[in-house]
Amino acid sequence: MNARTRGLSAVLVAATTAAGLMIPTTALATPVKTNIPLACAVDAGSLGGKFDYQTTVDVSVDSRANVQAGEEFNARVALNKVVIDNDQISRLGSVTMTSSAVKVAVEGDVELVDPSAGVTLENGVLTFADKLSAAKSGNTINITAPVQRVKLRAKSETPVAFKTVADTVTGQLRGSAFVLNINIAAACTTTEGVRLNQETDPEVDEGAVSLAVAEEITADAATVSATATVGERTGSVQFYVDNRPVGDPVVVAEGKATADLPITAAGSHSVVARFIDDAGKNPLEDASATVVKALQGIRSNGKAADADSYSGTINGQTGTLEAPVVVTPGSTVTVQGQMTTSAGRNYEYGLNAPEGVTYVDGTGTFVGGGSVVTTRGDVFTGALGYFDPQWGKNGNPQVNAGYVGMHSTNTYNVFGRPRNIEAQFVIPEGLAPGLYQFDFGAYKYTAGLNVLTPLPGGVFKVEDANPATIPPRDIPVEIDEEPIIDDNGDEDKGQGSSGSSTSSGGGILDFFRNLGAIFTKVWEWFLGLFGGNKQG
Repeated sequence: MNARTRGLSAVLVAATTAAGLMIPTTALATPVKTNIPLACAVDAGSLGGKFDYQTTVDVSVDSRANVQAGEEFNARVALNKVVIDNDQISRLGSVTMTSSAVKVAVEGDVELVDPSAGVTLENGVLTFADKLSAAKSGNTINITAPVQRVKLRAKSETPVAFKTVADTVTGQLRGSAFVLNINIAAACTTTEGVRLNQETDPEVDEGAVSLAVAEEITADAATVSATATVGERTGSVQFYVDNRPVGDPVVVAEGKATADLPITAAGSHSVVARFIDDAGKNPLEDASATVVKALQGIRSNGKAADADSYSGTINGQTGTLEAPVVVTPGSTVTVQGQMTTSAGRNYEYGLNAPEGVTYVDGTGTFVGGGSVVTTRGDVFTGALGYFDPQWGKNGNPQVNAGYVGMHSTNTYNVFGRPRNIEAQFVIPEGLAPGLYQFDFGAYKYTAGLNVLTPLPGGVFKVEDANPATIPPRDIPVEIDEEPIIDDNGDEDKGQGSSGSSTSSGGGILDFFRNLGAIFTKVWEWFLGLFGGNKQG
């Protein structure tokens, strides 16, 4: 492919530095999203009863459809949220997933390569064990799963098909009600044999965009690694994140340019790679991708299971991933958090602000109860007799500088009662656009459980006040190199770019010279035509 080929031959590969995942750039797959029906049978014991629930779920599979013998390839399976809604669920205080399995049929002569814990492929069924989590909200149980990625190897040249199995999702849950714990069994079935991945691999057009990207990075990942491949060209690549240039252009070496791109806030971010040739032009179309950075999950010291439920608001509004509360940098927000406990002794209740967000002194309090602020950041300030949570020490999760913790001035004992806490926080100027979430921090029970739980309803968004745009490409102009012929049928070498012109100009200058010569010929013809009429 020569330098004048139109279109992009750049491949942008983005992956988390934490996971070290690189998606191969050859024979790229096309993600397929399929909506399948689910018939779920739920047995919540004597308290919750038995009931059936009909719902649907989107399953997205990104995998090759045809592979060669010995070839290794990646497959990505994503299951969106499964929602089970029933009035009986409201009787439960909280719900946690204790065991689960998601099953997908795999047709083809393939085997797993270095599978992670809980992932097996037996008798043509790919099983993801204990990858689901559950949470209760009102009358609803929400079952979610992180994106699962597996590496497969073809034992022979074979087509590969991912399909549904009848018993696609099963789970064992534990629910709490007052001081009781009950076991809940859920089994969801679907139509068997529905294909979930593409039927054919797309043909790779070397003159068009060819893009592979890791769609998610973890909350702890500070950067994403991006590699642009431009074939047998020399020049450099300018990378952009959210339409803003990242550093200087990276020089192409052996057809590739690589950079670690900073991704600060959670949420969706655009990544663009622009090729710059040795003349400073952009002959190739830009390559683009979307990278989603996750919010933090639950962090604890693991000393006991957390059977409590949580809810919260920001400025009286419930902020979710789908509908976050939009805040303005420089403003002060009021955050409320509620923890509904089962039973035991709760020592500290707190709100953990995202990094950079600061607590307003004197605003932390229990709503409807006596309290005292005992912890600021990870520094315990409580008086003698109060229990130190020791955040960030002895295996306990680390809180941010904006954390505020409170203790009751009455009693540590709780018996299924909700505890509401409130504090104000300042959203700093310059906080990067994106999604953020407050945590509910708790130090509780005689087992000494320290836990930071992402606060449901505590998601907020900082919008980009001055959204950037990438400047237009500087596309080289291609000139028609056919010679200009004069009135005698001879080649005009004085103006045309294909002759032995003594001019040092080229490209766009030759274009205008050729255009000027054409206008000259037309003008001479015009004068001759009307001049002849006047003489006649």
